[in-house]
Amino acid sequence: MKKDAEALIESYWTQLEAYVYAFENPLEGAPKPIKSIGLLQWRIDDSLHFEGDSRGFSVDHRYICIERRPEEFQSFLEKFIGIIEGDFPESGADCENCKFLAKLGFSY
Repeated sequence: MKKDAEALIESYWTQLEAYVYAFENPLEGAPKPIKSIGLLQWRIDDSLHFEGDSRGFSVDHRYICIERRPEEFQSFLEKFIGIIEGDFPESGADCENCKFLAKLGFSY
C-alpha cells in the first residue's frame, strides 16, 4: 500500500468523525451510536482474464482501525465555524489561507 497507516488516519479522521456526528446527532429520528471507525483501503494489484470476454481484477486490501477523537473533532468544528462566521481575512503574503490557495495554484 502506498500511504502508511498514520498518514491515512491523519488525512481522514475528521471526515470519519463527521460521519459519526451525523449518525449520532440526526436532525430526525433516533441517534445511532457508533462504537468504532476505520478505513478500508483497496489497491488493484492484478488484472484477470476469464474464459470468453470476461475480465476482472484482484485487490490488495487492509482495514485500518481508527481511534475515536470526539473531543478533538468538537474543537475542529468550533474553529471551522469561527472561520466561516468570522470576518473575511485580509489577503496577501501573510495570509495563511492565501498561502494555501497559492499552493493549489489559485491566484487572487
